[in-house]
Parts: sequence; structure tokens; C-alpha cells
Amino acid sequence: MSLEYYLFCKKEYDIIISYLEGIIFRYKLMSDIKISESNIDFKHYIGFKPDYYETFFSDILKEIKQSKEICYKKIISMCEHEYVEDYIDITPDRSDRIIYCEICEHTKDPSSLSS
Repeated sequence: MSLEYYLFCKKEYDIIISYLEGIIFRYKLMSDIKISESNIDFKHYIGFKPDYYETFFSDILKEIKQSKEICYKKIISMCEHEYVEDYIDITPDRSDRIIYCEICEHTKDPSSLSS
């Protein structure tokens, strides 16, 4: 597989992870809702199982994160890094120096580099 393929997959994994985290959050909200006694039968009738689905999607999320980590390792090993130095704003009064690859976005710790 090519570097471009793994870079594409990494971006897609990020999107999938974001969606799954949102789904899990929504099921947690549904689990927290206190259902009145008059709605208990309706709850079971519609198959309302937020705890089950929260666990189900959490398991999928774990697998996707593992796949993303494997993909990331492939990217790091395949990329012919082109590092650049930049500064990011932390607060309006403070910036931090970063060094990252323009191709794969891998970051280096600036303090680990000799001056």
C-alpha cells in the first residue's frame, strides 16, 4: 500500500472516531433520562437499549482506534519526512514552537533537537 492510502485512511479514521464518540455520547444521554412508570412498556416496545448500544459502539470505537494506530505507524515508517518549524498560538500572549512534517503531520519535540 502507498503512503497516500495510509494518509487517506488516517483522515477517514479521524472522521469515523468523531462520529462514534458522538453516537456514544447520545446513547449516554438517552441512558440518563429517567422514564416515568407510564412509559416503561413503550420503552421496551421500541427496543430502547441505550446501554447495549453504548457498549456496542464503544467496542467498535476501540477497534477503529487500534486500526488508526497501526495506520499511523505505517505512515511514520513510510514517509520521507519534510519537517518545518512553526509557531502556534496558545493564548493571545503566548506562542509555542512546533516542528512537524508537511506530508504526514508527524510532530517532533523541539526541545529534543540540538540548537
